[in-house]
Amino acid sequence: MYFDRANSSLFSSDGRLLKIFSCPKNLSPNDLAPGLSHNVRRCESCRSDVTSIDGLSSSEIEQLLESEPDQCLFLTSEGLQSMQRNQWSPPPAFALNATSGVPPERAYLPFEPKARRERIDREATGKRPTIFTIRGIEAVSAASEKGLRLLILPVVLNPKIVRKAEIWRNRDSGELWVNDDYRHSGSDLGEGWERIVPWFFYRKDPPQGPIAAYVIPDDLAPGDEVLILDLIEDVATHVNEAQEDAHRLQSTVAVWDGHSFIIEPPLTFGVVG
Repeated sequence: MYFDRANSSLFSSDGRLLKIFSCPKNLSPNDLAPGLSHNVRRCESCRSDVTSIDGLSSSEIEQLLESEPDQCLFLTSEGLQSMQRNQWSPPPAFALNATSGVPPERAYLPFEPKARRERIDREATGKRPTIFTIRGIEAVSAASEKGLRLLILPVVLNPKIVRKAEIWRNRDSGELWVNDDYRHSGSDLGEGWERIVPWFFYRKDPPQGPIAAYVIPDDLAPGDEVLILDLIEDVATHVNEAQEDAHRLQSTVAVWDGHSFIIEPPLTFGVVG
């Protein structure tokens, strides 16, 4: 399965068009209101629920669309990156861009920013090395004692990467609801809701400290492009100033300069339709 970012189109691994994301209101996932479950948001313009396909497998997405082909779905940058890591399968019918002269296995990467795509095209063959991360002083020390080539970094928290929430409770049923959007409150759910915890900020995924290390392959040379699965640096993505929260970049493509990794700006993306 792959997503053609240029045309907002989702394809199966055998090249079948599954869905074109085309919202008549031109909304992004950040424009949707929270729903009553983690994978459903509410479109106030259409008064309808919008289901997330972030983290779903190829078969789950296909089953979802088979049951209701015209339903509204949304996909965020985190979901796209997960699809890129775990479900990327370039179909033969779409893999070769005839005008580029690039081999099929490298030609069609619609989710890649232009600068990265141009570098990939120049490579012509081969795959990016994967960089693994070790966290915690004991694990890093053990790896160092074994003579592994390490890039050891401090784990520094980025104060911008916070999430916010307030907690509401239904007085009759005892049901709890977590609100993470300033535009809404428990009163939107109807009568009987009271706020029991006011707005607070928290880290959803605090990295382990105080140090972590990348394991550097012995043959990695300056200029090599790599895939870092567990990013040590606290890089913010999806920064929403109005909502006062941001997500953390979990993995990324980077370039080794001989001493450290040069990290590309995070991919910001989201579609609804």
